[in-house]
Amino acid sequence: MFLNYLKLDLNVLSRIFNPSICSNKSGLIFAPSESNTKSIQKKKEKQTSNTSQKTFSKIYSQKWRGEYTQEDIDYLDNYYLGLERDYKIVTENHRDYAKKIAKASLQMDKTFDDMMNNVAGADAKYKAAREAFDTLSKSAKFSESTRSVNDVGASSFSKVCAMVESHNWIPEYHPMEKDTVDELIDYLSTITKSL
Repeated sequence: MFLNYLKLDLNVLSRIFNPSICSNKSGLIFAPSESNTKSIQKKKEKQTSNTSQKTFSKIYSQKWRGEYTQEDIDYLDNYYLGLERDYKIVTENHRDYAKKIAKASLQMDKTFDDMMNNVAGADAKYKAAREAFDTLSKSAKFSESTRSVNDVGASSFSKVCAMVESHNWIPEYHPMEKDTVDELIDYLSTITKSL
């Protein structure tokens, strides 16, 4: 029993400290032969090729008008939803710009990753992708530089009036019970009329 335990411990330790040493079914340690290493390498190559095919297989997207991986399509959809949430996209022209901005953002992310991985020529591609993204964002007024702090909410009565007039929206009046301040104002108006 002790020998089986020792064999198991040596087997585990040998894999941790020296992965080129393997064990057979009986638990004895051996160095792999050349044919075993080739078969192991072939298995690893098959696994990596299968995962790369799954990850990088491109499919045509009608919405985005091009071939993208599923991860890219998910990124584009999420980015577009974020633009719809943050900005008022009403016209077809704005929708088209939003899609182009999402594509430019994806391209900028990819070229940035290439630049960080020291791919030759990636810095020029990143600069071009960044300029395209900035140009599209500014021309469609989706850039942060065209937004002010006041654009996020209603900062004055004139903004509220402009929002009401542009949307033809008038809030409903809900009468409320008079509190003590309202009653005092009524009393003061009565006293003022009597003078």
